[in-house]
Amino acid sequence: MQLIRKSHIRQNYFIMLLLMMNSLNSTILFTSNLYFLILSILVLILFALYRNIRIITPSLMKIVLFLAVLFMLYILKQWDINPLFMLVNSLRIFLAYLAIRILKRDGIFYYLKEIVYYAALISIPLFILQLINFNFTYDLITSLQNSIPLLERDSANYSNVIFWGIRLDSITRNSGFMWEPGAFAAMLIFPIYIQFQINNFKFDRRIIIFLIALLTTTSTMGYIAIILLLIFYLQNTGKKLSFFFFPIFLVISFFIFQLDFVLAKIQNEFDSQDKIEDYIYTTNKSIASLGRIGSFRYDFNEWKSDPIIGKGGSYEILEGQIGTIINRTNGLSRFLVQFGLVGIFFYFLGVYRSFYYTSQNNKKLSGIMSIILLLVLSFSNELLAKPLFFSFAIIYLVDRTRNKLNF
Repeated sequence: MQLIRKSHIRQNYFIMLLLMMNSLNSTILFTSNLYFLILSILVLILFALYRNIRIITPSLMKIVLFLAVLFMLYILKQWDINPLFMLVNSLRIFLAYLAIRILKRDGIFYYLKEIVYYAALISIPLFILQLINFNFTYDLITSLQNSIPLLERDSANYSNVIFWGIRLDSITRNSGFMWEPGAFAAMLIFPIYIQFQINNFKFDRRIIIFLIALLTTTSTMGYIAIILLLIFYLQNTGKKLSFFFFPIFLVISFFIFQLDFVLAKIQNEFDSQDKIEDYIYTTNKSIASLGRIGSFRYDFNEWKSDPIIGKGGSYEILEGQIGTIINRTNGLSRFLVQFGLVGIFFYFLGVYRSFYYTSQNNKKLSGIMSIILLLVLSFSNELLAKPLFFSFAIIYLVDRTRNKLNF
């Protein structure tokens, strides 16, 4: 059976874009916008009906049953569960389910890497323009954004026009189409991971563009993920090639870890936790961040009070002495607080099973590597509860995976 009909190609790009847009915080239109989420679901339902794709399936019933049991446990345990939390996450998972039903596993991966590739291609010349004249580029993107209905945003330090964004606090970093450079790096990693596997681990034009774009983000977690991808690459290229590339791998890894924003940045955040806490609780800013390490520590202490199923939407809001909202930015620990050990176990089990068949040979390694990459990337960004990444956890359940990707 042909995977992609020519008449459906444009529709499939649009469907994937809807899934991705609901997973971004780049513009105000997509930032946790419940109305946009519901509209996207209705559009995908219409696509499914148009293509005679059955929506009510045993897979959907399994998902609904699991969520019903989990949310019922929240209610029985706390009685103060946030209904909006249950609604939004249920709708996000349903959106992911519909996209998988329409595009299938191969389509989800294919259109993800294609859209991110073109976004990376667009970002490189714009980033060069940003380096040449930041003020001009920022004003240009701001004027474009404010000229598009529904995208107007009164932001003092950030502008975005869907395909590319720019931040005042990231003058020498590429944010791509995401809300900040680290999130853009996270979105680049899985397309690289997928492209390597479908291209028999050869460096092609897409891989090179992906890597150039990723390097321009200067993201700590993104660079660590590069090292992990190098290990995965060496494990899949044969002994002779691995022997040849091993010294190169050591040199590249040593260089990456010596960069100021990798190990030194992590160590500095560990060492300066007391200073960070003193600052965020005394600053006059409306929002201040604990950072990744500090966020993990506070989330971990909160998680210990409800370790099995988590706290659901009852997420403690920290405030400074003068009303400053203390923002916690660790996506992995936040997911753990909300969904507990049960939620995170089934989530990553689903990710493993969904990626198990993406590799023709090292299937177990492929599944394990997908988990490791998500652990690294989510430590820095709130990704796990987004529709796109929910789809990674339920592909195996909705779409019976074949022995390998078939594009």
